[in-house]
Amino acid sequence: MKWKDLDSTFENEIKKKPTPNYIIVYLGANDLVKSKELIENIKCSFLRIKVFAPDIRIIWSDILPRLYWHGTLRPKLIEISRKRVNCAVRSFMMQEDLYFMRYPSIKSSESNSFRHDGTHLSDVGIGIFLNNIQAALETFKLNIDKVFPPEH
Repeated sequence: MKWKDLDSTFENEIKKKPTPNYIIVYLGANDLVKSKELIENIKCSFLRIKVFAPDIRIIWSDILPRLYWHGTLRPKLIEISRKRVNCAVRSFMMQEDLYFMRYPSIKSSESNSFRHDGTHLSDVGIGIFLNNIQAALETFKLNIDKVFPPEH
């Protein structure tokens, strides 16, 4: 899925189902070529969701690193773009009093977190990813912090 599909998908799903307490948005890795445009689209989408469904707590999930970025001849530029997008969105989320989660335990230097394609998470990586989400939701639900893991 690409970022351009989020707004319509969200609106369609929210009409069909009961309103959730939280929505975790893990999206954007396939749009990193145009990072400035992606950052603006993310901000606009989150502001739309806040207006359309003000009771939903929006959680930004950092775009994960990869061992290999398919479809690019300049993977280092995509990695820089990924970091830039994550940083800009985190800053926006703090400014808007929204939630975000990071994954410091998932590093592109640790190949056991990824499948052989270098893009998708392995069972180990998925375990780390899901444990992180669970801990983040517990932190957010208990109003301990709006950032996970907490920044010290």
